[in-house]
Amino acid sequence: MTAPRALEPFLLERCVELRERGYTSLPSQLSTPEVHALGEIADRALAAVRVAVAAGRPVPFSSGIDEYQAASSLYCWGEAALALLDHPTVHAVGTELLGDYLLNDLTVFSIPPAVGRERVRTTSWHRDCPLVLDNDLPGHLWFLFPLDELRADNGATWVVPHSHRHDSGPLRAPWVELDRERFPERERLLLRAGDLAVLDARTVHSSDRNDSDRPRRLLNLGLVHPELRARVRVNHVRIAGADILERVPSRVRRLLGDRWPDRPSTGPGPVLPMNGPVGHERVG
Repeated sequence: MTAPRALEPFLLERCVELRERGYTSLPSQLSTPEVHALGEIADRALAAVRVAVAAGRPVPFSSGIDEYQAASSLYCWGEAALALLDHPTVHAVGTELLGDYLLNDLTVFSIPPAVGRERVRTTSWHRDCPLVLDNDLPGHLWFLFPLDELRADNGATWVVPHSHRHDSGPLRAPWVELDRERFPERERLLLRAGDLAVLDARTVHSSDRNDSDRPRRLLNLGLVHPELRARVRVNHVRIAGADILERVPSRVRRLLGDRWPDRPSTGPGPVLPMNGPVGHERVG
């Protein structure tokens, strides 16, 4: 996996930009073979989630609409996804901005093509954690790895610069058509597959409609500060199981939360592959 570029000048500059603007981007953080491997894993997991949703099972991050799909705990679905938990840039930025951190989740978000639809529901403008104006440090960081090029025509994520620093007023509920003009200062995360965007989760952002002929897939490796571990809805140590825990580096075990192995889950369990940990429902 690609090593972080020159931590002293380059990565620290990106951390400064992240603090100031609420997001930053870094090029070429995954190789082409890594992107392809992660894409295959994501597609298998998403297909299993569609089966589970059709059967009426509650699924994490599932909106219940067919314009937006997600599969979580992706590290159980293949080695390339598990290896992403040890990505050096993720740990370098997490250490610089959070000091200590836990995995929120590793999730693929997919926006299917909107062919033939005049109106499409989106996540709408939102924050993924409460706005705390008097806190200079983020409590949540999203590391967004596109598996497909993020373009204007396929629903590339919108972000509102500096919105992690000020109150933007009430935001609409998700799953409505996006009011793009609400934030004229909006910018788009136009990235190549394998690049990386890092987002302070207080920053206002939204998905958009996908007018291309292929799904737009984006991985989110989320970090949270341990003081906010109540916002981690599942016990990743239990989900990963002994097989994974025994063969990953110590910083990945710490990321998964081995300090709190008995912490209860507070949300629906993820859809896991056929060879998933014992005691969890499996779909494959």
